[in-house]
Amino acid sequence: MEGAGARAQIYSVAFDQSGLPGDVLTNSRVCLKLVTVFFGETLEHNVRVLRKILRGVKLWSSLKHPNINPCYGWTFEFPRNEPHFGIVSQFCPHYNAPRYLLKYPEANREKMVCEVARGLRYLHDDAGIVHGDVKPRNVLVSDEGVAMLSDFGQAEILDLAPINLRDAGRFLTLEYWAPEVFPKVFPATDGDNILYRSMPGDVWSFGCTLLEILFGVAPYSGVHRHHVICALITGQPPFKEVDTTTIFGDVAQRCLTFDADKRLPMAEAVTMLDPPKASAPPMTLASFAG
Repeated sequence: MEGAGARAQIYSVAFDQSGLPGDVLTNSRVCLKLVTVFFGETLEHNVRVLRKILRGVKLWSSLKHPNINPCYGWTFEFPRNEPHFGIVSQFCPHYNAPRYLLKYPEANREKMVCEVARGLRYLHDDAGIVHGDVKPRNVLVSDEGVAMLSDFGQAEILDLAPINLRDAGRFLTLEYWAPEVFPKVFPATDGDNILYRSMPGDVWSFGCTLLEILFGVAPYSGVHRHHVICALITGQPPFKEVDTTTIFGDVAQRCLTFDADKRLPMAEAVTMLDPPKASAPPMTLASFAG
């Protein structure tokens, strides 16, 4: 096992390519993520769950971009009579951005931010997809040191589980969620709450991810998790101060505006960040406080 969360377990498994034409995969190992599937009491609900899962995986498998972690397929597992939906994707031995940067602190963080921005722009503009859970731990790093967004769509799968705002702090990474997520709670057909997600919400999460990758400081650092929702709703920013005299600081600040309609589109963020424009002197850690 490579890792585990509240609703998922991650494994690296060997893939046997014997008998398959050509090099199907570039690596003999793949990543298998088992997500707990919550079936309801009615057949209608269960069919809806399965259809949404399969639709999401099919869509993920169709995406082709160097900054999107490729999806190879899916499987079902039933350990201890608990159904798990398995997503098979590229295995990244460097794991996610925080673990990679901990091992390689001198890595080019600005390059990583630019790659995440390109991947998210592709999802928004070319594929018309809301990621729904942008954060450093969902940024994987390939053998070649290329940053790739992963795990998009899983947030929508979890929407079909019995989750409400009281569960949110236990299952979701609230610190990266946009402020409009929580006031706009949609009632699901079974009485549970579905949390609102949007492209501007992804942009907010990208702003948080940008600053954390650059400086290693998480949004709402020092704020207890139970108080994060209150901080978001009352207008407390995730970082107390951002140096907007640099390109990265300017992009972060424009991503983290509380007015969702005024947030920077990812296409514009990519234009601002791409070299040589992103080669400006980086911000210092002292320029903002967690």
